[in-house]
Amino acid sequence: MNWIREYWDRTPDLKDWFNWENYYDCFSAVIDDDHVDSYRTNFGIEDYEDILFARDTSSFDSRDEGLVITNWGLNVIRDNSKRELEFIKWYDFYSVKVDDDQLYFYDKEGKYVSNLWKNFFFKNYSVDYRLTKLAKYFEKIARRAEEEIELLKLLDKEEYLKALEIVDLLLKEWDDDGSLHFYKAKCIHRTSPNNNYESIIDTELHKALSLLTDGDPRIYECYKGIAMNYESKNIWIARKYYILAMEKPVSENITKMES
Repeated sequence: MNWIREYWDRTPDLKDWFNWENYYDCFSAVIDDDHVDSYRTNFGIEDYEDILFARDTSSFDSRDEGLVITNWGLNVIRDNSKRELEFIKWYDFYSVKVDDDQLYFYDKEGKYVSNLWKNFFFKNYSVDYRLTKLAKYFEKIARRAEEEIELLKLLDKEEYLKALEIVDLLLKEWDDDGSLHFYKAKCIHRTSPNNNYESIIDTELHKALSLLTDGDPRIYECYKGIAMNYESKNIWIARKYYILAMEKPVSENITKMES
């Protein structure tokens, strides 16, 4: 779910609007290491989860009550005297409504999932317009997350034609997402064994390269895919991209674009 961090960072309303209130108990994007450790321990957040936002509602800044948002969902402790942890995964809900200064979460069938008062997001209560915008952003992430889960299942089962349909649908709204262009190149590559779509694959891989963040293992898969496309056309360009692909080992968790 790394795309959620990327979306959060390039959306000013999400990245910046929490920071101006109080750096000790309501902050986003950059969080002190000691605070991060406390949130991970108290809210049961795994090391692989990326913390996007934290709001401490405890009386003594103990960071054991409130809300922590990660790229996997919303972690909530409403009352630190009860120590009951609630985890709302992004794909658990489909729509978000604002009513009586609260966000109400519903699944795709309209069934109630949970609700959070605006105090979990803001210290300044005169933020009604922001709460409405926040609901829209959360809806957008949740709906993409649901489609992403189905996409990854199809890729795992090597059902590339069906996966390509989902990718094309998502790209209509998420054209600035490098991972989707990477998946599109992979799907086309797997469904066109006669290499009839080399130029489209090359275009998608270059788009992915321009959008993926530094350190993403898929960058090296893009280099390899481009090199493969050029093998029969220009061995020197192919060699250049193969060298780039060998600069860093590819994660075993990333689906390879090999023949």
